[in-house]
Amino acid sequence: MRYNLLRIIFILLLITLATDITTIHAEAIAIEKLRERVIKDALYEKGFLPRVSRYIVPDFDRASDYLAEMNADGSWENVDYQDKDNNWAPLKALDKILVMTHAYSHPDNPHYSDKKLLDGITRALGYWYQIKPT
Repeated sequence: MRYNLLRIIFILLLITLATDITTIHAEAIAIEKLRERVIKDALYEKGFLPRVSRYIVPDFDRASDYLAEMNADGSWENVDYQDKDNNWAPLKALDKILVMTHAYSHPDNPHYSDKKLLDGITRALGYWYQIKPT
């Protein structure tokens, strides 16, 4: 009797665990699909442009300029990261990071998979998360 009870409990635990793993896997797949859609929209289809063009119109040919202008800490001199007005100057930094990321990830770009550009993107994002502009 006791053996059967333990066996039933064990089977129920396995079913619960399998259900949880399936749910976690399904959520991970959904998150990955969403990530892929956001990347495709932002980097390849440039679908973000209508939403941000009132602030900044990215110049996708300037990735190497932005990298060259970047400070060692990942910041840019011409960006006021402490700005809090309606024009919010830190958007300039995000625009530069976006242009650099587009150049790095787009196969037709001369900077595709450029390790120096990736280092610059990493430093720029690191600086952004370090100062946390609001």
